[in-house]
This record gives sequence, C-alpha cells and structure tokens, in this order.
Amino acid sequence: YAASLFWQPLLNEDNPLPEVKEAAENILEGADLYVARKGKSPQFGLAASTQGFARGVPSAAVALVSSLGNVTSFLGVFKVDSGWWDICFRNDVILSDGDTLFVNEKDAKDQFISMLAVPDWDMLFAPEEWGIDETRSDDLGKLLSKGLQVKLDKISGSNDTIMLGVIIVGFAIILWFAYSSLKSMFFTPPKAPVIAPVQQIETPAYIPPEQGNIPRSLL
Repeated sequence: YAASLFWQPLLNEDNPLPEVKEAAENILEGADLYVARKGKSPQFGLAASTQGFARGVPSAAVALVSSLGNVTSFLGVFKVDSGWWDICFRNDVILSDGDTLFVNEKDAKDQFISMLAVPDWDMLFAPEEWGIDETRSDDLGKLLSKGLQVKLDKISGSNDTIMLGVIIVGFAIILWFAYSSLKSMFFTPPKAPVIAPVQQIETPAYIPPEQGNIPRSLL
C-alpha cells in the first residue's frame, strides 16, 4: 500500500485530471502519480515516483477510510514494516498532512498526542504498547483488505490513453474511406448498357390499282 500522499479537495470527480495537473505543477512539484477518492467529499492524493511510489499500488488511506464505513472522523497510528503510519480523517476529509509515514516512533507519537487535543473523534487507533486510553489496536492488514483498492495512476497516462484511442479511431475511419474508394474504382462490375426497345412500324404493302381504273390525268 502507498502512504504519505498529499491530499487535496476535488471539485469535479468525473474529470479530475485538470485539477490534478494544476496541483502537481503549482503545489507538489515533481508529482507524477495520483489517486482519486470519491464520496461525499471527493479528494485526490498526489505522489512522486522519484520518492519510491509506483503506479498500480493501492492507497492505504482510501482503503482504511472506506473499510470503516460511516465513520467520519478518526485518528490513528499503526506500526508498519517501514515505520509508523499516521492517518487523520476529520469530517469526512483526509487532511492534507493526515497521511504520513514516520520513520521515528517519537515523531509519530508526538503528532498523535497533539491531534488528541481536537475533540469529538469517533475512533482512535494506536499501538497497544503506548497505553493510551480509549484507543484500539486493530489489525491494519485486515482493515485494509476490507476497503476499496484504489490504485495510483500516472497523471499523464490517462490523457495519453484517450489520445491514443482518438488516433486509432481516426485512422480506422481513414482506412474505411480509402477501402470504399478503391472498391468503387476497381472492384465494382461495370454496369450493362441500357438498350431501349425500338418500335417496329409495319409499312402496308403497295397494291397497284386496276388498269381500268387509272385516272385520266395519268394517261
């Protein structure tokens, strides 16, 4: 799972790329990966492959938030292989710095204690050995497996795919027109000439007049 993403609100969840690109250029320079979180308060998270993130890895924050269902505010720190993961989800929003992987345990604990001053958390998660009241130490792996597996994608990859599709469709249309033209020129059999029937007019046979009836003017 990917942790330590930089989260921002998303206005248009149907077309997130314009907002994602603007944030990558102006807020988190070097970011080339993103993930979108849909719901009541849509968000997107940014990451940079130069920092070890990879396309196709699911977001830990999205998985955990979705696995907890209708919980709108929770605070937690989980011990993971690479350190201590701090997650802060408040009023249905992952805070911009609320998805952080700490290498040092003290830093993670100090961050957790400071956020405890904020009231009205629905759930609190912390390592059992910390001994903090009203916290729970659920198995993170089981929680993540129940949530949505929304994976990181390249910021430019989605547009490239769309453009490639447009090019392929356009090329197919050109080929179809070319084939139709060639077919009409070389493969269409010539049309048979139309011959109109000629009406036959019968000429009446000549009957010479009888000799006795020859008009006098002809004698």
